Amino acid sequence: MIVFLNGEFVSSARAVVPADDPAFTHGEGIYETVLIRKGRLPFWEDHWSRLCASADALEIRMPLTFAQATDVLRELVRRNDLPDAVGRIQLSGSGLPTSGGPGSNGRRERALHAPVTLLARLTLLPVYTAEEILRGWKIVLSRLPY
Repeated sequence: MIVFLNGEFVSSARAVVPADDPAFTHGEGIYETVLIRKGRLPFWEDHWSRLCASADALEIRMPLTFAQATDVLRELVRRNDLPDAVGRIQLSGSGLPTSGGPGSNGRRERALHAPVTLLARLTLLPVYTAEEILRGWKIVLSRLPY
């Protein structure tokens, strides 16, 4: 499987995220999942808006424009030959707290220029049995203020 990591298309086996990435060290990062059907991205604008709002809330610099992110997802579809898939964009990095240094009064400072880690990948669209479809699913929704 080919993924997009920090500006490059690489095999998932070669994709490496630093061990000190804020998503690993602090559990802080964001992601957005999008359905891909027949190579199209339904409701992609809504997903993008939500991803950007989350990035703003955590003060993470968005490293791609809407057009660039769209191109990345479409290229992943092409390279992986997966016109029906689940796309996911994960983001962590700049803006996340760093340890307070001397004179910081114990406050955590913001790393406004720290590198951003961006990973985009596809997974197979799940296939459900007739029994699962008839049984249905329980969905819990919540809304967070921005």
